[in-house]
Amino acid sequence: MKTKQWLSVLLCMLLTGFCIPHAGAADSGVHLSVPQTQIFEGDTLDVTVTLGSSLQNVASFDWQLRFDDTLFTLQSAVIGECHADMRVSNLKRDADGAYYSISYVDKTSKGETLNAGTVCTLTFRAAEGLTADRTGAFSLVSEGVYDAGFTEIPVAAGEAVSVAVRRVLPEKLVVDKLPDKLEYTYKSNPDFSGMVVRVLFNDGHEEVISDIQQMEIKPADGTRVRNGAKNYSVTVYGLSAAFTMQVRLTVWQWLILVFLFGWLWY
Repeated sequence: MKTKQWLSVLLCMLLTGFCIPHAGAADSGVHLSVPQTQIFEGDTLDVTVTLGSSLQNVASFDWQLRFDDTLFTLQSAVIGECHADMRVSNLKRDADGAYYSISYVDKTSKGETLNAGTVCTLTFRAAEGLTADRTGAFSLVSEGVYDAGFTEIPVAAGEAVSVAVRRVLPEKLVVDKLPDKLEYTYKSNPDFSGMVVRVLFNDGHEEVISDIQQMEIKPADGTRVRNGAKNYSVTVYGLSAAFTMQVRLTVWQWLILVFLFGWLWY
């Protein structure tokens, strides 16, 4: 290819953007992350604050982690690899709500490096006894990042993170063990001793109940059964499960039915 042709191709490539690498700017922002955006009441949640890229010659670093303190309570805070002198304050409040200050101050006034990575991880516990599912947000607000010459270092804040907190509710009732005595005499009271049920909850945990006093047990319907299978229902936490017991007639009860027309009145 002739020299003029090479020059034409090169000029075309330059004009159309070929051969020019567009390198993205380093991420020097401060970000929030959570392992899940939906938890159940009483669960713990790790909220991690990270620095996207290292910052040089830093004299002070001050951020607010804002959250709904009616829904979340701080349990613990662990400082990450960003800087060992990073600190998390006690709970603070202002007109906009509750927050924790996450800060670093260079005591030497010479400026130090803040390493990219985890600034800190804060573990919160979700409130219990909710009357409805709720959603709370975590967000970052900068109070300023400055170098040793008191010049502000521009550091962007990442997006807020919303976390839904669901109520723990019973979903299913299972009969694990039937009563010890599965038969009873007609006109007598059945004995439900020994019965065991299991309640399955929407958060995956289970509760085993063997105390009959905690169960509501009654006939499943109003059908009169003198001899044969009688259907019952057991109810716990508003959930019901069915089971069957056998009703039996004694000899004298049979005599009443047969000779005294008991099938009409007995």
